[in-house]
Amino acid sequence: MEADKLHIPVLLKEVMELTSPGPGDVVVDGTVGMGGHAEAFLERIAPSGLLIGFDKSPESLEMARKRLEGGGNFRLYNAGFEDMGRIVREMGLDGKVDIIFLDLGLSSFLLEHSGRGFSFKRDEPLDMRFDPRQGHPASHYINTMSREELARIIWEYGEERFSRRIARRIVENRPLETTLDLVRAVEMAVPRRHWNRALKRVFQAFRILVNRELDVLRFALNEALDILKPGGRLAVISYHSLEDRIVKMFSRREDVEVITRKPVVPSVEEVKRNPRSRSAKLRVVRKAVGTRAET
Repeated sequence: MEADKLHIPVLLKEVMELTSPGPGDVVVDGTVGMGGHAEAFLERIAPSGLLIGFDKSPESLEMARKRLEGGGNFRLYNAGFEDMGRIVREMGLDGKVDIIFLDLGLSSFLLEHSGRGFSFKRDEPLDMRFDPRQGHPASHYINTMSREELARIIWEYGEERFSRRIARRIVENRPLETTLDLVRAVEMAVPRRHWNRALKRVFQAFRILVNRELDVLRFALNEALDILKPGGRLAVISYHSLEDRIVKMFSRREDVEVITRKPVVPSVEEVKRNPRSRSAKLRVVRKAVGTRAET
């Protein structure tokens, strides 16, 4: 299975132009995935630069390793981007990082080949963990939460207006063990014309819950700013309003200089080539000179 056939890096040209990687730079890719963006960074910072990559998926990380071999200096860690600050400090590179990049999208591998229930189009166990070695699977929450708690999660993390109906159907049909079980519960709860939208939002909601995505993002943004050198750049691609709102609020800090006044979105041509890029929004900021991140 070849990584480049599975993964098309989103907004690649724009990311490279706005972060301006060059020879000798230290780049942190907090969501290395199968290495699409990482490969482009490595090409530009070689031969003396260093790429540090993080990913929670062991399978994706191994694909990235094979893709990057021979391209320059890199180190990959089977960890989430919330761990990048700690690891970068342990490497003695605190305050010496030139660029940090986060792509918050779900990789093609996790959707199509992980077997962990990220897609409602496949019948798989309701897991949804980026790292299957940590935490509880989605089925744990789906089968133990009260109806009120389920409705709140679906509303807050999925922004789904039929959240109460869906929560009621979930409780009535428990235990739910596979993605098909969850799909059936959602389809019983909402009108047919809303199935696709509701399924996307419900699966998003439970994935965010399982992986604590919003809390992790808030923490990681602060860590990123702390380990960047003054003038260093942070680029984040988000895919739904909850993520983008967090990044937008972060960019209003006094110790941050905004590079992208409005989020950069894919061109019509890119969306045609890669439909999954449709909702992507890229924001880039610079760490202000003479400041440190808040602690």
